[in-house]
Amino acid sequence: MTNDEFRSSVSLRWKRLWRSIDTSSERASSTKPAWAEAVARYQTPDVRKSVWQIVNSFVPFVVAWYLAYRALSVSYALTLARAAIGAGFMMRLFIIQHDCGHGSFFKSKTANDIVGSVIGVHHIHHLSPRTPNYLLQKCYDENPVLHKEPLAFWTSLRCLFLNLWDEQQQKLVSFRSLRSMPQAG
Repeated sequence: MTNDEFRSSVSLRWKRLWRSIDTSSERASSTKPAWAEAVARYQTPDVRKSVWQIVNSFVPFVVAWYLAYRALSVSYALTLARAAIGAGFMMRLFIIQHDCGHGSFFKSKTANDIVGSVIGVHHIHHLSPRTPNYLLQKCYDENPVLHKEPLAFWTSLRCLFLNLWDEQQQKLVSFRSLRSMPQAG
């Protein structure tokens, strides 16, 4: 089976699966399937809950790994147990990052982008969804175009001062940068 034949068969399977899920007799009269309306009320993020999810995932993650490190001098079994707890919180952070990649964790696209990029390289998957998870780090390492400075909390604060669009540079600039621009004669 060639690559194109495989893609075609996968596409056909997805179409059949979609038809089996959307069996609504009202399909011809409605553009949305019945399940879309059922889940719509759950699609509005709550900023307080989102921030709390980050706090109650990140803080225990750091604590668990710190305690695992400290346990190295006591027992490898104790270290492994604490590392397993840390791995659970790491999974929660991945889920948060994944939701940010889909733009569903915060109402703000900017907040989703910042939090998602701080947590991991999974954003590459959202640039190209056909990139499998196990190749994301390799893709990142081998492609300098993806190596831009990661947007972390403190570096993101610099964005607060970017207020103007510079047509020549094709980027946002601050009012302060106007001082260094040549004056029109």
